[in-house]
Amino acid sequence: MKTTLRFFLTVVVLGFFLTGSLTAKERKLPAGAYIKTAKIHILSGDPERYKQAIIMLDSLFINYGPHAEGLFWMSQIYVDYIDKTPNLVGKQEYVKKMVAYNDSLRLCCDKNNKDVDDKYKKDCKKYIDKVDSTAVMYWRQFYNDGIAQLNKVKQIISDLESESDSATIAFYNEQLKTFTDSCVNSINLAIIIDSTDYQPYVVMGTLSEQQKDYKASNEWLQKALSYINTPKERNPLLVQMAYNFINMNNFCDAIPYFKEYVQNAPEDVANARNLTICYNNCEMFDSAYVLNKKLLEQFPDDTEVMTSIGRYWNQMGRLASDSANRCRQAQNETCAKEMQDKSQINFDSASVYFKKAFELKSDDKFAAEEYAIVTAILGRYEEATVPFIRLTELEPMESNYWTYLGDCYLNLRKFKESAGAYEKVIELEPENMNILERLEGLYQELKMDKKLKIVQDKLAELKK
Repeated sequence: MKTTLRFFLTVVVLGFFLTGSLTAKERKLPAGAYIKTAKIHILSGDPERYKQAIIMLDSLFINYGPHAEGLFWMSQIYVDYIDKTPNLVGKQEYVKKMVAYNDSLRLCCDKNNKDVDDKYKKDCKKYIDKVDSTAVMYWRQFYNDGIAQLNKVKQIISDLESESDSATIAFYNEQLKTFTDSCVNSINLAIIIDSTDYQPYVVMGTLSEQQKDYKASNEWLQKALSYINTPKERNPLLVQMAYNFINMNNFCDAIPYFKEYVQNAPEDVANARNLTICYNNCEMFDSAYVLNKKLLEQFPDDTEVMTSIGRYWNQMGRLASDSANRCRQAQNETCAKEMQDKSQINFDSASVYFKKAFELKSDDKFAAEEYAIVTAILGRYEEATVPFIRLTELEPMESNYWTYLGDCYLNLRKFKESAGAYEKVIELEPENMNILERLEGLYQELKMDKKLKIVQDKLAELKK
């Protein structure tokens, strides 16, 4: 296990204050006598006698300084305290002391530590191996307990979502608090043993996420990331943090995490798309466009990427159109024409990508809709009828699609087809006066007197 070395003096002073002041008159014993007496008390298994063992070992350290075997046995005292303490919160004090003495043992045994007499470093490897093995055992125990408790929390939250009985909900909430507290306490113990292992931080981050505390979740996950260098281990946390930011409606802060993830996993198109969504929400349209172009090179038949690029050009077209309007208001016709031409070019680029997506996946309602609208904006009404017809097939109860189709036919002076589309609108919205008035004009043009009379009577009724 990785540990942070602490000064041996800290441990000695800690033990000194816990056991009480040693008198100046106390007779100095041989080092082995202190250890032998301490071992007798420790091996008795009686926690009351551990206090005498601590006094003996503190005396050893005060009289002889750091001593490997003495530090090992001091660590074992707190191992016994850990085992004999059932409460997780109560264990924390003893886990901290065990870790402190383990660290002091390492410092004592360090070959570069010239302040410790070599005769007090006897069997250092054996003692270090033993304390490390014990620490690893406890770490795994506490970490695995935390994982089990986290899984129980997830299950309870899932059960609560479908529960309506107030008594059952109260029971679940009590259970939820119990397992949440246990998870926190177990993971805290694992962190005390090894603060540089990223996995306990991930558990805490996931626990906070389950509680919808996304800010706290990301704070824990950021700690985990600080101990990870490999993309394989970083990637899941990067995505988790990015989604936490999105859940906080903070698309901009999600970008660095999605960006690093996409660099590590360029084959993951779904999360690359999520990055473009964040770019767009943060009005970083050019960044979204560049990424989508790269994705299209990798996946030339991906219709979602095509429509994303189409949306970029559509956005640029709208921005140019807005600029043209501002130029007109300023009576700058040269600027207005330049911006209007740019708008047309951008909309035309958008239509190219929307058309490709529509042709590859004509049952995609969103691709069809965007292709239909942008071609209608460009005044290419004949072309626009194709996706609008498809939309009426996909969503026959959506009156807007029939309206737009009727508008296209009207602009093409295909009055019969236009009337047919508007009639579908009236089937869905019998009191739509705008469409009834259009039908009135069409029936007059087509000399459809019977239908004209019906529409006129309907309009007269609605206008009363």
